Amino acid sequence: MLNKYLMSVDGFNYPIMLASLGMGFSSVGASFLIHVCKVDTTRDEVDLAFFVRKFMPIGLAAAICLSTGNMPYLYISVSYIQILKAMSPVFVLIVLSLCGLEKPTLSLVSSVLVIAIGTMIAAFGEISFSIIGTLLMIMSELMEAIKLAATQHLVGDKKLTSLQGTYYLCPATFFWLFLGSFFLEMPRFISDAQEGRGYLLMVTSVHECEIDAGGSVLG
Repeated sequence: MLNKYLMSVDGFNYPIMLASLGMGFSSVGASFLIHVCKVDTTRDEVDLAFFVRKFMPIGLAAAICLSTGNMPYLYISVSYIQILKAMSPVFVLIVLSLCGLEKPTLSLVSSVLVIAIGTMIAAFGEISFSIIGTLLMIMSELMEAIKLAATQHLVGDKKLTSLQGTYYLCPATFFWLFLGSFFLEMPRFISDAQEGRGYLLMVTSVHECEIDAGGSVLG
């Protein structure tokens, strides 16, 4: 709801930048909790080489997932997005099965098929249907499944808590989001700011940072 409001009502039409704000402040928050507050310090050590080889690819998948997950708010309703998100188990099962990380059973496949059929029926009656928004949401769900598979395959041997996972994954995700935002959205952002919308953009950015940082670190 917040992202929909920021992009559709406030006019903050920068979905990649919006996602990067949350990841950036989540990275800062996780680092603060671990290094300053000394919370959850018994983590597996990760050197730079491991971080680049393992977490950076996962971060790329997460960045694409978050970006394409924000873009549909410009095209379709929140209710329709929630309906499409129910398809997530379908993509997860398909990707994990193709990667050999999950062995599908009859009961599991049946459950996923029920979810898929129910989603298609609900989507059929959607008034604010948009092919662009729908495809973007499907891409987001697919990349989420790929991220989960990559996480299980690449860092499954590391015993990381939720906070530790945030500490390592958010910076990697922020790196890719920052690159995407810099090349795809920053020129338009600067142009809008020069046209007198700079104050609105700044306030919206700070508000998003506060909400995303609190939600990501605490949740």
